Amino acid sequence: MLPPWAPPVQPEEEPTSPNEPASTPNPSDEMEQAPTTMPISPSINPQNPEETGNWGGAKGYMAKTASGSSGYTISKGAKAYVKAMGGARKASRAARVGKTSTARLGNFLRSISENGFEETLRRYGLADLIGQPAAKVFASIADLIAPSGATNEDANTRAAVLDALENLYVQFELENDDLTKLEALGEQDIRIAILDCCKAYIYEKWLQQLGLAIERKAITANEALAKEQEAKNFIKEAVNYDFENKSLLNMDFSRGEGKLLINNIFTEAYLILEQ
Repeated sequence: MLPPWAPPVQPEEEPTSPNEPASTPNPSDEMEQAPTTMPISPSINPQNPEETGNWGGAKGYMAKTASGSSGYTISKGAKAYVKAMGGARKASRAARVGKTSTARLGNFLRSISENGFEETLRRYGLADLIGQPAAKVFASIADLIAPSGATNEDANTRAAVLDALENLYVQFELENDDLTKLEALGEQDIRIAILDCCKAYIYEKWLQQLGLAIERKAITANEALAKEQEAKNFIKEAVNYDFENKSLLNMDFSRGEGKLLINNIFTEAYLILEQ
């Protein structure tokens, strides 16, 4: 489920360059009240996970991992999960929505670095959010980058973007609502945000597709949460991609070299989990 401060918005098509932002309805009009702190993105665990792969073995493995059976580990569970999706490259191809929103996030952050925060809001049709509380602005940015949708994939992607934005909120200490601090964004910050979004997407999708296997075991809610956190930490530590030599401040992540980079990051992430 999405948090109450995130209103439903119809999904967009493909990401566009920050210099040519998509024409998007302004979601801020629907948000009369917003919290004064940036809420932590929720885990996604729909009642009816999408059964698109051969999940019997992967779910059984995660169930035994959750129950603490000897020899069953999160890393081996990740390998079984990727195998159930048809392998790393097929899993990456299935992450189209996640890649699209990760590209949007990268372009939005690059625009802040290049054009400033307020000018970026203007270019994306969010000018009326200038001077608004950080939580309200970030919620609207999430609406723009990863609109709410009717599918599990939409929910997983939105949760991943919210997670990446939450990390930026904490990193730049935005509790005082001075969002111009984000103008200090550098290439390394954008790299980290892109990787954070990718990692969170993989985790949310894994949790959604196999999470019910954890719930159905005879363990407590706290034990289930601990296993979910263990899975999240595993992905955070295991997944990485070296693109230090890429000049991100001159890159459009929605096309050409930038689009290829996003694709490679996702593919490499699943390859790591498959090992």
